[in-house]
Amino acid sequence: MKKRETLTVNVPPMVAKAFREVVAQYGGKVGACVAGAMALFIRATPEERKQVLQDVYTAELEGKLEPFLQPPQSRGSGKKS
Repeated sequence: MKKRETLTVNVPPMVAKAFREVVAQYGGKVGACVAGAMALFIRATPEERKQVLQDVYTAELEGKLEPFLQPPQSRGSGKKS
């Protein structure tokens, strides 16, 4: 197996809980899921990265992390009529 590197991060408890729940669907492979999430972020355009970070910070500051962390189908279409 290839060498691994340890990363220590602090995230809001709600984010950690939601992440663990999703990771459980993939055999609890936290490292693999974090690597996958990191790869998605790395592969995103600079504009997409900026928007994701802005959305997370805004949701946290406004106390709206829980709805933000719901899967897209649980949040509705997001389209306004």
